[in-house]
Amino acid sequence: GGASGGLVASSEEAGAPLKLLLLNKVDLHVAAESNLFAKERQWAISCQTGEGVQAFLDALATVVKELYGADEREPALVTRARHRQHLTGCVAAMEAYTGLAALGSDAPLDIATEELRTAVTELGRITGRVDVEEL
Repeated sequence: GGASGGLVASSEEAGAPLKLLLLNKVDLHVAAESNLFAKERQWAISCQTGEGVQAFLDALATVVKELYGADEREPALVTRARHRQHLTGCVAAMEAYTGLAALGSDAPLDIATEELRTAVTELGRITGRVDVEEL
């Protein structure tokens, strides 16, 4: 299998797509390396037995970290899921506020204000700015 070091840095052209080659079914035959790909961009794997799969996944994780700036505190691509979670929370709070506001003068002001505060806080968790005093 390929080595993970230098996969991104060894790209022929800046901005060129990074191409990796997976040679499957090594449990049935010996995989022949391709001369169309650098050796460090090729992995011989078996989906049946799992041979070589972990080495490929480790290398792929390194590539994703290098390309997208993920660090040890947060796995790559979780940011979008986290954003979706906070936006969903914001929308839910705004919907609750809208329902309360529809009550007019009978609306419990403290609960309606808390829904707005929750919406602002959820957005602030995405932007990094949480300032509920501006309500």
